[in-house]
This record gives sequence, C-alpha cells and structure tokens, in this order.
Amino acid sequence: MEQAGVKIGLGTDVGCPLVTHYNSWMEIYYASKLIPGFDVMKALHLMTLGNARILGLEDKIGSLEEGKCADIVLLKGNPLEDVSVFANPKLVIKDGIIYKHRIKKDKLIEKKLSKVSL
Repeated sequence: MEQAGVKIGLGTDVGCPLVTHYNSWMEIYYASKLIPGFDVMKALHLMTLGNARILGLEDKIGSLEEGKCADIVLLKGNPLEDVSVFANPKLVIKDGIIYKHRIKKDKLIEKKLSKVSL
C-alpha cells in the first residue's frame, strides 16, 4: 500500500478486534503476523513516526530526538524478539510523569482471548 502512495498508520486508542485497551500490544503482534511484509519493527515504526507523519507532526513527535515531545516505556526484554514484553511494562514516562504499570484486567475477556491463536 505504501508503494501506491497510501500512508499507513497503526495503533488506536479505541481498540480493534481481539485487542483491549490494556493489551494494545496485540495489534503489533497481529499486524506482524497477518500483514504481508510486516514485522514487529515495521509495526513499531508505523505506530510512532509513521503516525506522526500522517498527522503532519513528525517535527514534534514520533521519535526520540532533542526538541521533540515523547513518552517512553521501559520494558523487561526486547520487543523485537518477543512483542509480549509490552504486556507488562516496568514503567511509562508520559508528559514527564512516571507511571508504574498497574492494570485491572477483565477476567472474562482474558479467558476468551487466551483461546485465540494464530
């Protein structure tokens, strides 16, 4: 699609099928498994700088560079090797505030999602 001039973004704050707000990392997983030519690195790029370019804000957000506004996530592991490390971030820095990861998960949704496999 990008070859045809269509800009592609990835990531949403409203969820997508099989993805809850607290496990949005699954969108990276599904994109890397289901979209030809995609991998985790491509998905992460689209969710950050790719989306910033679509919005025309690449000079302000989308990458860790001096002068840009950025949120940072600290993970226990390499997401390029195992994207599920996003499920339990050690901490998130957003707008200069440190948040420790505490999520209340929905047990019914978790039970249903645990049966889904690719």
